[in-house]
Amino acid sequence: MLNKEVTFYTSTVANGFVDAAHLFAQQAGEAALRVKIITGPPGSYYTDQRKTGLLGNHRCGAMPIPTYISDRLLTGSRQNAAAWSRAGGHQCREPAVRPLANSGTCGDAGGTYATASGGNAMSSLIMPHEIGHSLGGRQDEYNYYQRGVSGGAYTDGEPDSIHHTLLTERQMRQQRAKWWRWLGETSTTGGVIGRYEGGMYKRQAGHAHPDRQVVDLTGFVRDPAIRSSAAVTQTRTWTVDTRVTTATAGTAPGFTDSTPASTDVGADDVIYAETTHPADSVPAVRWTVDGRRVTTTGNERDLDLRRFHLTSGTHTVTARVVDAGTQSPPLSWKVDAQRPVVAARFSTPAASEGRAKVLDDRFTMKLSPSDDTAGATLAEFQVDGDGWYRYFGWPTDSTAPFLFTPLGTNIDDLYYGKLGRPTRAVAWEEVPPGYGRHTIEYRAVDAAGNIGRTTKVEVILRKSG
Repeated sequence: MLNKEVTFYTSTVANGFVDAAHLFAQQAGEAALRVKIITGPPGSYYTDQRKTGLLGNHRCGAMPIPTYISDRLLTGSRQNAAAWSRAGGHQCREPAVRPLANSGTCGDAGGTYATASGGNAMSSLIMPHEIGHSLGGRQDEYNYYQRGVSGGAYTDGEPDSIHHTLLTERQMRQQRAKWWRWLGETSTTGGVIGRYEGGMYKRQAGHAHPDRQVVDLTGFVRDPAIRSSAAVTQTRTWTVDTRVTTATAGTAPGFTDSTPASTDVGADDVIYAETTHPADSVPAVRWTVDGRRVTTTGNERDLDLRRFHLTSGTHTVTARVVDAGTQSPPLSWKVDAQRPVVAARFSTPAASEGRAKVLDDRFTMKLSPSDDTAGATLAEFQVDGDGWYRYFGWPTDSTAPFLFTPLGTNIDDLYYGKLGRPTRAVAWEEVPPGYGRHTIEYRAVDAAGNIGRTTKVEVILRKSG
């Protein structure tokens, strides 16, 4: 049973944040999360104000929650922290609410409360990272604290962090420590789970042993210890007195909670419906898909649509509560099973070699995703199988194409578009230039979480002259 719910309160004009919420909804199933996205009309959840550092008023229901920005860090107003738990009649319990600042600045923060800015396309890349701080207690993987300044060497003992270590992979397996269970597996974000140097604001380990490194683990909440923690799973215990007879309350069968009918439901989603709880019976939930009765696997209050392999188009799911011959009025959802598409435009190649495009020194790629339904549609790409990456245009211009070069392009002391392995994020990383053959894959994801067909393009980057 899905046992934790995360609610995003946002506005229809906050495209980057809405995209991020839907992307996170895709990834939530692995962490046993239910994601509810509540979208209001423009201006209903925040206003844009720039006064004495006040960046935006996020509204959870009717209660404004001021959010401040400093050096790209969005933080909640300390004076209004208490408002987060009583806002507007909504039960805004941490970690359920993600405050949104109405800003084009790329800024987010994690920890007790994770925040995001809605007007910057790159914020949607950062938002799942910030939620990792809130839900999983994750540490930062950066090898610097200040932009453009190397973090130096790590000289302390074994970190408390669940995804950093000084142990070798062999030692992790022998001791069954840290992420030993998944070493060598493919990460949910692409790439291989292993042990990679740098993290916790440090560039390298400072010990004499060359194999000791501080590392970051990709992927989302896989560790059973985190899954079973209070942040994700909670347990309740009851004492049953067999001498007591519970009086029948005459509770009518009905629904108490469910996936909102307004939610963008995709072909691979899970729809849930919670029922009333009579003292002397357990109500059943009866499901239909396009009018045909279907059964669930295990818990009948959750319907996993993936196993029906729905054809492209729109489908209808209904649910009724049945108890002692009485049934409730139905709930109904529209399911969007139409896969989105994406058009791609690359720089004109200098030549071709078989099916590969031959390009000199640099090239650009512009992705334009589309779908037949309302809601934001996004594009993703990956290079040489190294993990899906949100396409956002270019860091300085969301309408510009993404630029690939042998060593990457420096923007605000971070590097983008470096081809080949290892990749490059900061100036002090000495890596070979990425000339040669590469495979670029791209795909579209719609508002309902449907993933379109993956297209592969072979490119050869050669050095001119």
